Amino acid sequence: MSFIRILHPRRYDRNRKRFQSTAFQSSSNNGLSVFEQECGEHRSGTICNHIREFYSRVHGDPILFLKLPEDFVGNRETEQTPSDTQDDCHFEIYGITKRESKRFTKNLDLSDVEVCEADDTTSELSHELADRIRALYES
Repeated sequence: MSFIRILHPRRYDRNRKRFQSTAFQSSSNNGLSVFEQECGEHRSGTICNHIREFYSRVHGDPILFLKLPEDFVGNRETEQTPSDTQDDCHFEIYGITKRESKRFTKNLDLSDVEVCEADDTTSELSHELADRIRALYES
């Protein structure tokens, strides 16, 4: 299974030129909130549509997301859980340590992060675009 993690632009650190490790840490009560890619595409047509339909409260503008690499998910426990918006594609990934999330964000190639365009196509995130987007949230 391939999982999608929604990334809010506020989690991008302009000084370090990377996302904060907290963007990939489990919450204290739950695991890391994700949705299964194939399920989301089947249900909503595209990943971008699925995020707009079920996660409008958590995504930023523009919508940023990452297809989590298999080696990050690894053999961790995953559980299909209902989301607040009744997304049946929603999962929790358990067992991600702070150390692992820090290492992951340090090694994350920003071009692996995708940006939803208005026409539901996606493009790669660049450092320049990430800086401009983050600046919008600072003003």
